[in-house]
Amino acid sequence: MFAIPFFKIAGFISPIPLYYLEFPATFTKYCNFHLLNAERLLKYAEEARDSAEMELRLAEVRQVLDATFDGIRRLITELRPYVLDEGELGQAIVRYAQEFEGRFGIEVDLTIADVARELPGEVASSLYRIVQEVLTNTARHAQASQISIILNVFAGNINLTIEDNGVGFDVAKVLAERAENRKYGLFGIQERVLALGGSSQIESAPGQGTTIYVKIPREWQHE
Repeated sequence: MFAIPFFKIAGFISPIPLYYLEFPATFTKYCNFHLLNAERLLKYAEEARDSAEMELRLAEVRQVLDATFDGIRRLITELRPYVLDEGELGQAIVRYAQEFEGRFGIEVDLTIADVARELPGEVASSLYRIVQEVLTNTARHAQASQISIILNVFAGNINLTIEDNGVGFDVAKVLAERAENRKYGLFGIQERVLALGGSSQIESAPGQGTTIYVKIPREWQHE
């Protein structure tokens, strides 16, 4: 996971993840964790020695709960942005890129064509999640200052290209080692592409940045 801000109260730490979507069950675990923490937070406030301390502790508890609710709202949006329900894949990517820039300080350049609104929901969701996973990996490993995202339709295929100016890596070595493959998130990206009958290509080398190409075939588009 990425760097996590912590609120420390009464000897326990309550983490508020900035990105917590590597696995579908993670969202449920995140919510359950904080529901359990709620009782501990209330007990902490109740153990105050006087009203002044009670007020101070309640302020701390509110800070933790506010951050928790903000995190949950963000996770719900990232799991499936409402704009995807309206067929606006491009708009969803733009919003995510803007939030990503603000969160990590990495410049994101976007070139997004008018992808058809009738794009199947499965394809839109998968492409959106691929963008999320690639940007997550870039922030975690690439030490990049710039990312370029290009989404277009050419020869009936949906094409997604994501490039960064980071440190790069040895593609053959990472793909050959299952643990490294998962570490860089490549396994999940490949699975999503294959599930759509598409193809992907990764170009990278130490010190030369990384480019990921994704192509989804025409048969996934509604005529």
